Amino acid sequence: MTAFQIISYSAYLILTADYNSDVVEILNTNHQDPNYFNSRVTKETTNGWTSYNISLTLKDWNDIKHKLKYKSSQDIGIHSYIKPLFLFGFQNIIEDQFSHETYNFVAEQNGYYSNTSNASYLEQAVTYLLDFGTVTYKTLAGGFDMFCYTLALELLNKETGIANNTNGGGIYLKHELTKLDRL
Repeated sequence: MTAFQIISYSAYLILTADYNSDVVEILNTNHQDPNYFNSRVTKETTNGWTSYNISLTLKDWNDIKHKLKYKSSQDIGIHSYIKPLFLFGFQNIIEDQFSHETYNFVAEQNGYYSNTSNASYLEQAVTYLLDFGTVTYKTLAGGFDMFCYTLALELLNKETGIANNTNGGGIYLKHELTKLDRL
């Protein structure tokens, strides 16, 4: 699992918990669609892999965040209380649902605690889900090194393989660019 998958699963567990059923009603009512919540908070299994998709908007999160609750697995017996989610930190929830090792894994995948500090779970998870939920990453075929090689190939004569000086360019050792007249 990636950090995004762990956080998505964590949010899915909280959003679909029985004690948070009122948020389903809030979102369905706000959008005048009885299936809105179920179309935005989904669980899909393909080829043995399960993915949890949370595609709520910032407005959706703002509408429900004051209503979301959490029941810690550490609360047992008569002291088992359901508390407002905003009382819990990000690290507390991830460690409670999974483990300390899982929290460290998520923290290290995200820039060493840059967005996984023990601030409000709600704010951290929502920011993460909104920022990375619909991102499409693009890479250079062959890696970033191909950028330099491609530029160099443009300066070489295709037949001889040496610097092509007809366009005023070339590849030279121990030279530096000091002026750029035009792009």
